[in-house]
Amino acid sequence: MNYSLTPAHFPIALTELSTAIEYVRKNAKEFHIDPDAIWVAGFSAGGHLAASLGVYWHTDFLQKYGYQAEEIKPNGLLLGYPVITAGKYAHRGSIVNLLGKDKANEIEYLNEVSLELHVDRFTPPSFIWHTATDDVVPVNNSLMFANALKQNDVKFALTIYPEGGHGLSLGTIETAHKSGHDIVPCVTNWPEKFVEFAKNVGNTFLSERK
Repeated sequence: MNYSLTPAHFPIALTELSTAIEYVRKNAKEFHIDPDAIWVAGFSAGGHLAASLGVYWHTDFLQKYGYQAEEIKPNGLLLGYPVITAGKYAHRGSIVNLLGKDKANEIEYLNEVSLELHVDRFTPPSFIWHTATDDVVPVNNSLMFANALKQNDVKFALTIYPEGGHGLSLGTIETAHKSGHDIVPCVTNWPEKFVEFAKNVGNTFLSERK
């Protein structure tokens, strides 16, 4: 999904994502998809956007913009090396871009976008992966989100790979930059791990729906 970046600030991109989910769900029959199996994927700063919908979809924060919770609900999250926190382990540049320079120094707004503080039992099942050696977005971001999910009994899978920098995507030659530093074989199995997790969550959901 294309969404607005700086100088547009939080929560503009979040409302755009909400509108996209609403549109997809309302047109599920035309698109031949299950309206109760819509996952949102995001990587790095995009991971923050995806996770924001995950924690805010059912709250007054988005309903005040006219959204109905069940219409914008993500049924699952796929987060790759996500920006999560605006606290100690923040990627400061992402937070400044997200909030703007003025709000990025105000604790009220920093807490608002520290998503680990907003996880609850309504946060959807989440698949998360990161590398231990990410030198841009600290792996602590994923650990904090996973810990919050655990504390709220939300299903999740977390894979921390032992090596690799930031922005690896698939970790293959197809998604590598010219330098080739982001060809990292050990991370290339994350899509298969995600599919397995999504299938397990989907099977549980279908049995519960019956």
